[in-house]
Amino acid sequence: MFTTNNVLKPLADELLNLHKVIKINTPKYPHGHKVFVRLVGLIGDVIATHKVAGFMSHSAKEYCSWCEMYHHEGDKLQLGMLCNKRKVLASLWQWKETKTITARQQLSKITGICWSQLNRLPYWDPILCVSLGVMYNWYEGVLHHHFRFRWGFDTDLFQQTTMESGESGMESKSMDLDDSDTSNEESKVFAVECLSNDLKQMIRNKIKYVIVPKGVSQVTSKVGTAGN
Repeated sequence: MFTTNNVLKPLADELLNLHKVIKINTPKYPHGHKVFVRLVGLIGDVIATHKVAGFMSHSAKEYCSWCEMYHHEGDKLQLGMLCNKRKVLASLWQWKETKTITARQQLSKITGICWSQLNRLPYWDPILCVSLGVMYNWYEGVLHHHFRFRWGFDTDLFQQTTMESGESGMESKSMDLDDSDTSNEESKVFAVECLSNDLKQMIRNKIKYVIVPKGVSQVTSKVGTAGN
């Protein structure tokens, strides 16, 4: 059966070789320049990083790759204790040494872990070396929601909401919505719980000092204005 580990094995083999100091001849160093390479992080969405790093899906008993959160505790919306590296590595090697597919599946359901070729790397940390990509964590999720709804940068939505509420810019009280309410109605409630104009301008002024990863566009200091 062809799995993710089949794809990762050649990469892991090469990374193990590059982890040792090797010499590479270059125009600047014709007699060879000593280099070594390490994989410092795995970045992506949750589904992809779980497959590559050796973690199970959300249906596992321990489904989180960062904290010790059990499936039946998911509705608490609280962070658990940070996973212990030694405990995770012990479970990974236990899975690898298990011989039958059935036994491995049963073990994975309990621990939420299966083997990954990346664990052959001596410096690899299956917890701290895995990160949720900035695109999913910020640009498509948290930052989008906070700017438009929680902080009220969506000016048109804010003005429409305050006119309908009859409060003309005053912060409204929280509303109770039943399950039949639409997402637009929920957005309007969030929109009036916004930052003041002074605070929003301060955020715009500070944005230019934010350091972003290489290749990621800088957020414009005019964010929240027309056309931005």
